[in-house]
Amino acid sequence: MSEVRREGVEPDNWTSWPEHHSDWLYPTKDLKFSLRGDCIQPLEFSCSQSQVLKKGLKRFVVCVLAAQRAKRRREQEQYQDRKEQQRIRAEQALQRNSEQREQKRWVRFQEAAEQWQHAQKLRLFIQSLREHVNDSDTLEIEGKPIDTWLDWAQSRVNEIDPSMRPERLFSTD
Repeated sequence: MSEVRREGVEPDNWTSWPEHHSDWLYPTKDLKFSLRGDCIQPLEFSCSQSQVLKKGLKRFVVCVLAAQRAKRRREQEQYQDRKEQQRIRAEQALQRNSEQREQKRWVRFQEAAEQWQHAQKLRLFIQSLREHVNDSDTLEIEGKPIDTWLDWAQSRVNEIDPSMRPERLFSTD
């Protein structure tokens, strides 16, 4: 449409929406449009009436299809980017979990070393008691011989000694 009004042409006669057009516009019979969107560069298109009849509509359809392909391509790229970001986040989470498991394993190992030292001290103490009991008369505690109590203490020490159960040394539960 042009801003100069042509005499003898009423807007009601040439447009489907006369209420949307100014009275000062008249038809040029050229096809003009523009495509804008986030997936393509703004595209301005115009052709004369003769071009519309020849190849104008074909050009229009080609432009619309190109815009549609560009949009699909952009959506596919965005989808691939999201998938890549998810993969990276998953790998980072696995790495963090692995590092946490390793740290727990190391702490567990250090705790086991401390328990082993404690068990060794208790064994030395039990051994010292056995040496002193053998030198003296037989003692009884709560009606049982002291050797029974020392055997009981030895079994308790074996329960807390991590070297007696190495399969639990590196577990992270």
